[in-house]
Amino acid sequence: VQPLSPGALAVARVAAIAGVDFCVALAEHVLQVPAMALADSIAELDTAQVMRGDAFAHDLVADAVQGSVPPTVAEHTHAQVAQWLEAHHGEPARVGRHWVAAGQPLRALPALRAAAEAARLALRGREQVAFLLEVSRIEEDLGNPDAAFETVHALLEARIDVDRHPIGWALCDRLDALARSPAQRGRALQQRGWFALNRGELAQALQAAQALLPLAQAQADTLLCAAAWDLQ
Repeated sequence: VQPLSPGALAVARVAAIAGVDFCVALAEHVLQVPAMALADSIAELDTAQVMRGDAFAHDLVADAVQGSVPPTVAEHTHAQVAQWLEAHHGEPARVGRHWVAAGQPLRALPALRAAAEAARLALRGREQVAFLLEVSRIEEDLGNPDAAFETVHALLEARIDVDRHPIGWALCDRLDALARSPAQRGRALQQRGWFALNRGELAQALQAAQALLPLAQAQADTLLCAAAWDLQ
């Protein structure tokens, strides 16, 4: 990046972190400077062919500018961008990404869940899975594996009748890894069995049922017992 004035460099750095959501109003919020006071810096960026309007002229320039921001400042700026986007109905997926980049994953959870729901409504199943798996990883990292288990369990339950894609096996494996109690292990086996049955993989369904039945009987769980028999 060619030498820029401090004001222009500050605007460029905000733009690099904000990405496609960058605009003058966001720069005002982050830099706490009125739009008119930013006019010269924005004009300088245009003259230097660093930016064209609200976007960088070249991706490599954007990368170089972003790389020039100290990590602690970058985290703080990601948080400011996330706050502004939340207040202005920003894209949930990007709000979540900014909170994660800000080192505040707990604040990312509502946005990531909203992004998953938007993906579900748009019939973008793989995106829905990716967002909710990220939610489960954050929940586990924050010391709440039970919440992570429920997130993956709900995802499998919601998709099992409509999506037979093999990605379901990865979800079953994730559920197994999160199961800590006998009850959770039983529910994980039930989901694995139903997924196998829906895919027509009867041997796998039977294997899950045979593992589930004694576990359900030991817990005197009539619902899981019934599920085990249904899978056979």
